[in-house]
Amino acid sequence: MSMLMVVVSGALRLDLPGEDDSTITLALPGDLLGIEMLLGQLSRSRGVALIATEVALLGPVPQDQWLALLGRQLLSARQRQMHLARLRHGAAADRVETLLGLLEGGQLPRLTDIAALTDLAPETVSRHLSGRRRALQHLPSEPVPASVRISPPSAACRGASGRAPATRTAP
Repeated sequence: MSMLMVVVSGALRLDLPGEDDSTITLALPGDLLGIEMLLGQLSRSRGVALIATEVALLGPVPQDQWLALLGRQLLSARQRQMHLARLRHGAAADRVETLLGLLEGGQLPRLTDIAALTDLAPETVSRHLSGRRRALQHLPSEPVPASVRISPPSAACRGASGRAPATRTAP
């Protein structure tokens, strides 16, 4: 990633490429991507969309707003650490439901992504989702294909209500 970006909607799984592709964190709406660039470092993580996701290039930020932006990112990182801890400990059903609660719009990620993020066997996740579907017939039976939509730089600075339309879709 060569530019600072912000997650507008959806969710990304951030992995370290190579080794075992272990998940290091989630990126949810409002999270910054590529923040390492502020320190002159290259990003080592790879983002994989869990559900339909829109990211926007972060345009110029006035100097007086940088501190607030970085403060929000620091708080977000702390919340994400707590979320990841809840995804890895406790009853299987609680872990899966915690992950689904973090995702917007009721979209289901791929079974393998849910299993990796919750540190559960895919069969365990499948059993839970099957039982959930039987109990709640309105849930889709197939996961929504994940994609990332990239918006122009100005969209990230205007906020959710004034977003500009996306200019490119990446599968």
